[in-house]
Amino acid sequence: MYLVSCLIPIFKTERYIERCARSLFSQTYSNLEFVFVDDCSPDKSIDVLESVLSDYPERRAQVRIIRHSSNKGLASARNTLLNNAKGQFVCHVDSDDWLEPQAIELLVEQQIKTSADIVSGNAYMHTDKGIEKLFEPIYHDKHEMVLQQFQYSLDHVIWRRIIRRSVYTDNNIQCLDGFDMTEDRYQMALLSYYASSFSRIDSFIYNYERRNEGSIMSQYVKKDTILRKQYEYLGNWMGLYRFFNDKETDFNNESAKKALLYADTYLKTSLRLGSKQDFLHAIDSIDRIDTDFWPIIGWSRQGFKGYLVHNYHYRRAIDFKERVFRYIKRIFNGK
Repeated sequence: MYLVSCLIPIFKTERYIERCARSLFSQTYSNLEFVFVDDCSPDKSIDVLESVLSDYPERRAQVRIIRHSSNKGLASARNTLLNNAKGQFVCHVDSDDWLEPQAIELLVEQQIKTSADIVSGNAYMHTDKGIEKLFEPIYHDKHEMVLQQFQYSLDHVIWRRIIRRSVYTDNNIQCLDGFDMTEDRYQMALLSYYASSFSRIDSFIYNYERRNEGSIMSQYVKKDTILRKQYEYLGNWMGLYRFFNDKETDFNNESAKKALLYADTYLKTSLRLGSKQDFLHAIDSIDRIDTDFWPIIGWSRQGFKGYLVHNYHYRRAIDFKERVFRYIKRIFNGK
C-alpha cells in the first residue's frame, strides 16, 4: 500500500474541475496524496475545488494546493507538481479529465504483481462525435516503447498511468519550461528510455475530455496561437533530438526526422500566417537552437537560414503565390 501522488495542473477548468476532483477523492485506493497547482487560473476553478473538498473531509489532509505567482504554462506546472510529490508513484491527471473509481487501485495491483516502473491502462476519449476507445499498446521491449513515443498517436500521453517517481528523480527528467505543446511526449520518451520495466492492464481507467474549448489542444486551432504552438512543438522535438543524438541509431534518426519536419512546418506557417517580424523571429529562434542539429542534415550551408535560402528561395518559393515570392526575396535582399 505505497503512497501514490495524484498530480493535477489547474488553469481555466471551472466547468470541469468538480467532475475531476470528485473522481479523485472517490478513488477506492486510500493511500493517496493530491497535489494541485493553480497556474494563476483567472476563473473560479480553485473555489470549485475547495467546495468539492468540503464533501470529502477524510481526504482533506491528503490535499495540497500550490499557487504560482504568475502564469507559467503547463510544462512549468507539471515540473512544480513533480518537485512537490512525495509518493513512490505518481499519477498525472488533467483537470478537465476524470478517473474511473478503481483506476489507481487496479494500476497498483498490477504494479505489485509485476514490479513495473510504469503501469498503464486504457482510456475513453470524449469528443463531440461520441466516445472513442484508446488502447494502451502491448510493447514487447523497451526499444519498441521508446520508438512509439515518436509516432502520431495518443500512445505518448502522460496520463492513464502510474509511474515510479524515482525514474524521474534519478534521471533528472523535467519538462522543458515554456514548451507546453507535446510536453507529455517529451516526458514519456525519456521515461520509456530509463524505465527498467513496464506493464499494462486491460481495464478502461481514464476519461479524456476533448470537448473543452479552453484546453491546449482546442486552442491550437485558433490562428492567433498557431505560431506559438508550432514553436512549442519544435522546442520539445529539438529537446528529444538533443537527448537521443548520442543514443541508439533508431532513436537518433526518428527524433531528428521529426525535429526537422516541425522546423520546416514552423517556417512555412510563419510565412502563411505571420508578419515579416514573425517570420524573422522564426528564423532567429530556430538558429539559436539548431547548432547540434546541423551535422546530421547534410546541408550545403549551415543553419536553418541556409536551408531556407536554398530550399524556399530557389525551389519551394515557386509554389507560393507571387506576393509571397517577392516577400521572401525582399527579406533576403535586406529590403
